Amino acid sequence: MDFLAARAASGCVLLLNGDDHAFPDPGIPEFITAANTQLESVHIVQGSLEEFFAAVRDRVDRSELAVIAGELNSPNDTRALQSVYSARMPLKQANRAVETELLGWAEPTSALLIPLGVHPPRGELRTAWKWLLRNHPHDSIGGCSVDQVHREMETRFAWSEQIARGVSAENLKTIAAAVEVPAGAGSGVVAFNPTNFPGDRVIEVELPEPLPAGPVHGITVDGRTVPAEAVTPTRVRLLGADIPAFGYATYRILPGGSDSASDELKGEKGAIENAHYRVAMAADGTIEILDKETGEVYSGGLRFEDRGDRGDEYTFDPIADEEPIFSAPGVVTGISVSRLRAVMQIRSTIEIPAELDSSRDSRVTERIRHEIETEISLYPGEKRIDFRIEFANAAKDHRLRVLFPTGIRTDVSRAAEHFDLVKRPIQIPAGDGWSEAPYSTKHLDRFVYLADGKRGFAVLSGGVSEYEVLDDQARTVALTLVRSIGWLARRDLVRRVDEAGPIIPTPEAQCLGPHIVEFALTTTFDLPALLRQSALFNLPARAVPVRPHPGILPPRAGFLSVLPKSLAVTAVKPAEDADLIVVRVVNLSEEPVQGRLETGFPLDRAVRLNLNEEPLEVLQPNGDAVAFPVPGKRIVTLGLSPKEGWDGG
Repeated sequence: MDFLAARAASGCVLLLNGDDHAFPDPGIPEFITAANTQLESVHIVQGSLEEFFAAVRDRVDRSELAVIAGELNSPNDTRALQSVYSARMPLKQANRAVETELLGWAEPTSALLIPLGVHPPRGELRTAWKWLLRNHPHDSIGGCSVDQVHREMETRFAWSEQIARGVSAENLKTIAAAVEVPAGAGSGVVAFNPTNFPGDRVIEVELPEPLPAGPVHGITVDGRTVPAEAVTPTRVRLLGADIPAFGYATYRILPGGSDSASDELKGEKGAIENAHYRVAMAADGTIEILDKETGEVYSGGLRFEDRGDRGDEYTFDPIADEEPIFSAPGVVTGISVSRLRAVMQIRSTIEIPAELDSSRDSRVTERIRHEIETEISLYPGEKRIDFRIEFANAAKDHRLRVLFPTGIRTDVSRAAEHFDLVKRPIQIPAGDGWSEAPYSTKHLDRFVYLADGKRGFAVLSGGVSEYEVLDDQARTVALTLVRSIGWLARRDLVRRVDEAGPIIPTPEAQCLGPHIVEFALTTTFDLPALLRQSALFNLPARAVPVRPHPGILPPRAGFLSVLPKSLAVTAVKPAEDADLIVVRVVNLSEEPVQGRLETGFPLDRAVRLNLNEEPLEVLQPNGDAVAFPVPGKRIVTLGLSPKEGWDGG
């Protein structure tokens, strides 16, 4: 009580009757009555959280309160347990995949049915979200429960994703059926862009019938030829030209045309390149990235590092005085260049000790050879390098990471987290006397970047949820690929003073077996460019094969566009209880901006909503657009009501 009271400016201290997985104690009322007869300087009242905050407000002058800013996750006074970011990494990847399907495809395409007079599938969306949210209690998504809990999570993720993908597919077919598809030779496709960024997009589409053998090409509705290539007899890769934001475009795919390689994409022994980058295998078996625009070279990337972990699901606890193990020099196993993609394949090997020894203070001498296959891809016009890493984890009690030295002189990283762009110091305090050692590893949601005012280096996450910027001269970025541990909690850790949970073996938390990790790199610190590349990497365009038919929508159109592009669009969805399209944006910068939302359909009305979708302010549309101010570091939610009877014109 004294510890809490010293930190309570109001003199009110909150004591929860039941928290985490502890149920409320039915004997608390009697305890309070007895305690109040004996305590002289303390009076205990049972009430609600609303009553507690009302009491605090009544007893303090807000103008006199200190402002505490930041992430508020320091472990100086209480455990923060931040290694849950990498516990059971496949669960984090599954969660990202389902969230991306719901937020990036199922919800936006459901919302875009409203202008067409089609009722969105709210019931299916709610069911998908309910299955997903049942995986979001902190011990579930944190990966710090018994194995059975997490096995059951896999089923819920699968159910949620199946429903979400079904909703997305049906919505795309419904919208495509409303699009006018002119008659013509070849196979018709309608390609969809679910992001706020218009432009060219590489698309893959499965056709209902095989194309003749040989080269293929695409044609836009206005007769322009666009590059295309057959991946299989029925699967085609196409460069969708200038697809509008939150919109679509129609193409025809025909036999014939050039089958020569792209003028932009190139490949030679040990290197690939596009207009922006050259990625090459260096003599030391790491990769070297040349930014063609700036001339900067980033060397030493794609090196793998392994360290022993004697910790538990909550806390990474490295073995004292153990030197990290690094991968042997990588070897290029393949180079392929087509009209729309340049690929370099690299095989790396690393010898990892099999497990901890019986003392738990070192690892056994037996080592297991791990082969790591990396596929690096470049696409025409995109300032982004895509990575896909595959390996089979056969070792226990360790953490495997991939390293990318940046050479950027900075003391902070900046990470795009939930509704914020967080600045984090690279150097951490000593943490003497803390309840838990400070963490140099951090959570990763969308992207993290380093910048020095002239150069930038960013990692775009495709599901990787933990990173560290090493406090070395090279400012190396380390991404956690897998963390293998065998205990829910331990009480013999060095980095933590006591157990964080029950001492239960969790052999499935070793995460043995195959893993696939995807992420991308880009060398910029421009926020709109980072938002664009993150969106394009995580939400590649999709296409639906169509036959010629009339429709109320033109062959190419955009439904929504939010300006400026520095505003992050975090949701486009049907309102829960009204025929409104909800658009949510966040201003990640500290400076206010004037936002503008343009629509491809006539607006009847627009309102500003709170997060609960309750109206706050009626906005006045100007034609098919609405302006709205967005203060720095603020979320703004808009509700749009399309005019009824829209015929697509």
